[in-house]
Amino acid sequence: MAGGNLARRVESTQRLEGIRIPSLIPLPGTWAGNLGLRGQDDALKLEAVADALLYLGPPGSLTLEKPEAGSLEPAYLEELDRRARVEWGDTKLLRQLLGPAGSPPNSPPR
Repeated sequence: MAGGNLARRVESTQRLEGIRIPSLIPLPGTWAGNLGLRGQDDALKLEAVADALLYLGPPGSLTLEKPEAGSLEPAYLEELDRRARVEWGDTKLLRQLLGPAGSPPNSPPR
């Protein structure tokens, strides 16, 4: 339910307001560990799959740093392509995430 997720996000954001950035938040036995993995009503809790949460700040403060062109080896790019096709059906999102680094050196962008 979208409304429930929004309420949970607001509550979580309020609880995180006083926490230093970056912080490692322990999960076992804490409010953060009791959050559902996929939503408020999810029986699988964060503390069941992780020991701690690395908090880097509110979403609006985060930036995406793309790798430089030519910084990724061709074999690694091929594996990322393969995984993107399996996961998402194509490589469009991968290309957006990688930017100029998504093409091997001396080859036209895909």
